[in-house]
Amino acid sequence: MINDLTTSNTLSSMWKFTDDTTVSQIVPKFGASMLQDTVHDVLRWSNNNRFKLNSLRCKELRIDFPRERNLDTVSLTANGNAFEIVKSAKILGITVRNDLKWNDHVDNITTKASRRIYLLKQLKHASIDRKSLIQFYCACIRSVLEYACQAFHASLPAYLSNQIERVQKRVLRILFPEVLYCKALEDAGFKTLFHRREELCSILFKQIVE
Repeated sequence: MINDLTTSNTLSSMWKFTDDTTVSQIVPKFGASMLQDTVHDVLRWSNNNRFKLNSLRCKELRIDFPRERNLDTVSLTANGNAFEIVKSAKILGITVRNDLKWNDHVDNITTKASRRIYLLKQLKHASIDRKSLIQFYCACIRSVLEYACQAFHASLPAYLSNQIERVQKRVLRILFPEVLYCKALEDAGFKTLFHRREELCSILFKQIVE
């Protein structure tokens, strides 16, 4: 339904997924943003197609750094409402911060994954076999930690990588309480999450090159 949503602003980029649309522009030093023109295009398309755009839910994320601060100070607006300027925003499941650090994203995925460990414990208490518990972990917990990891893995400092790894350590302590982490990895047929992200990145980049 939104395939024909386009913008006349050739300086901006647009990503669309179902009812979620994200636009961006790289503003050169001492340049001016033209994103307001893109917002007008989206509003015009919405009105023509009888869609109601909730401008109060639109957010503006500015990625800038003090030594090169040159973005406009005026917020984008739609229907008379100024967009809220936020420090981070979730774009298709990835939390992007205005300083391009991954702390918020790692906090989000580890929190979400940790909540699902409770379900794993309940399954174990229900005497579900270990093989099925491992399958549950891979499908419902590890998948959260690895989603789109190709976008952030290379930029992760060690302490954030360790924060992600601790989730798997907690899981293996539940599944193999009698052994250390390295032995539990072997018994489960797992690799560390760091090495899995390395492999997933390598696979994707090889596919791109080929």
